[in-house]
Amino acid sequence: PGTTRRIALSGEFARCAQHEMDHDRGVLIVDHVPLEELRWRDDRDGGTDVVTFVADVENSDGLHDERMRRAYERYVAEPSSMFGSARDFGR
Repeated sequence: PGTTRRIALSGEFARCAQHEMDHDRGVLIVDHVPLEELRWRDDRDGGTDVVTFVADVENSDGLHDERMRRAYERYVAEPSSMFGSARDFGR
């Protein structure tokens, strides 16, 4: 493997890097969302039907809460990915 380097990121650039490091840890954007927010009312019928398909699929293995816990952990001292420089991101 290569040489580990440290870089300091902030703002949107830092968020982008964190998003990619989340993928390295198996975390997807849906893992940041509580199951209740993955259910909604279907207004086409007057709002009586609750759409649960997304929540049902996301929690089909019963592990959404575990993935959500992992999604909010941050290993700042031991990042899962390091990049050589900001130039690696097209800057």
